[in-house]
Amino acid sequence: MNLKVLLAFAIVSALIFPIAASGQFESPNWDELEELELIRVIGGPDSELFSEPTDIAVGESGNIYVADYGNKRIQILNPLGQLVQTIELKGSPHGITLDKNENIYVTEWWDFIGVEKFTKTGEPATDFHIDQSVFGLPSDIVIDPDGILYVLEHRNLDIDYGKNAGVHKIDTDGSYLEFIPIPETAITDKSKFSLMTMDHEGWLYIVDQSGDNIILLSSTNGTGRALALIYFQTPTSIAINPDKYFFIADSRSTKSIHIFDEYYLPIRTIGEYGTEDGKISGTHGIEFDKDGNMYVVDFAQNRIQVFHIAPKVFGPLFYEETEEPASTTPQYSPSGGDLVAVLNTGSGQIVIELFDEDAPRHVENFIALADNDW
Repeated sequence: MNLKVLLAFAIVSALIFPIAASGQFESPNWDELEELELIRVIGGPDSELFSEPTDIAVGESGNIYVADYGNKRIQILNPLGQLVQTIELKGSPHGITLDKNENIYVTEWWDFIGVEKFTKTGEPATDFHIDQSVFGLPSDIVIDPDGILYVLEHRNLDIDYGKNAGVHKIDTDGSYLEFIPIPETAITDKSKFSLMTMDHEGWLYIVDQSGDNIILLSSTNGTGRALALIYFQTPTSIAINPDKYFFIADSRSTKSIHIFDEYYLPIRTIGEYGTEDGKISGTHGIEFDKDGNMYVVDFAQNRIQVFHIAPKVFGPLFYEETEEPASTTPQYSPSGGDLVAVLNTGSGQIVIELFDEDAPRHVENFIALADNDW
């Protein structure tokens, strides 16, 4: 038998329980696994601060900018979550971003479809003139270090809006540069795109909410592909933290924020499910401040939750030797096969699976990395 791939899976989300850092047990705001510490809750179901918020941006100043979709406005808050200013909009905001001067760019739907720019004090920008007719239904917006804007189309084939799958490239003054289509091989007929982010090399990471995938798209030459990281359940949000880890939120009713390293390998999944403070559900927008604190937008509960992430979430996994021989019972098989060995450790299990045929979709990235001597 010609074995093509030897793959080791570290089952970390539910099985690995590393030792918590000292002092964490003293805080009543840590979750059960001591991974997330709730710093503050902004808004909530009984507050009138937000109605169905859909995205968030955090400036270098620490100020917080929220796309308040249901109220057709932008809410600007100080670093403590106190309201500083409200910007009334013509449409319902869906995506929001900032430039280095904290000028605000927002995509809007329905009563007004397009993109607007405001100064950080809330005044409409006079140096930005854009042809709004180019947009079908602009879902999100990001900006590169040169001030070039990238506007994502939602692409909803169920209604007569945004039928093109791709990203509009807009110059700093609002003049149109080009449309970057998403390759047809990367999407399906049901693909709809929600939010996106950009890494330091100019790659766009697009959430395919209905296609249950993340699309990688070059902002320069338009090459792209579906990453096939894991089997997402209606993903909604993506962000990159200061240490270059990817955070992707989906809609499952268990832990729903999935962390990947810069090579797209899974680190772990965090966030206890629930609607109580400190628990996570209905996520539609993730952002990080310069200190690495995570801001999670809860669309259904009309709130923003701010979390400190325990360093152990990103740290190495420590294993304890056991006198018991390693089990070879196929307790878990990513592909459903029986060529599996399970190594029991003091911290969890490592599953080793052998493939003599094509590997399943969710391990293709690992195989690609192995083939390139990663």
